[in-house]
Amino acid sequence: MTLSRLLPFELHAVLEALMAPAIMVAPFAFGFPPAALVGAIVIGALLMGSALHGSGRAPRVSAHLGLDLLVTIGTVGLAVGLALTGELAAAIFFAAAAAFQLLLSANTSYSAAKRAAR
Repeated sequence: MTLSRLLPFELHAVLEALMAPAIMVAPFAFGFPPAALVGAIVIGALLMGSALHGSGRAPRVSAHLGLDLLVTIGTVGLAVGLALTGELAAAIFFAAAAAFQLLLSANTSYSAAKRAAR
């Protein structure tokens, strides 16, 4: 089975830039506990940094992919931690955010050759 990489890298960066503030604001809007607030700010800042990294002239795609995976793993860890403490609404929100980030990373073309040809 082959994995299709449909999303261009630039669209990936735009979607991350839109997702970062949404993750940062959601815990305040939904009344999540302080641990979720701190985690959301850290994850949102990392996502925004990753998005801005992708908007540069020639970012290293391997570094961007590594940061995407790190953010996804951190988001999953936060969701698991929140679930273990009984904060199920916050855990579900962060699990959904991690799933979206994973799908975004899995469907993005990180090829530098395709981007250089444009």
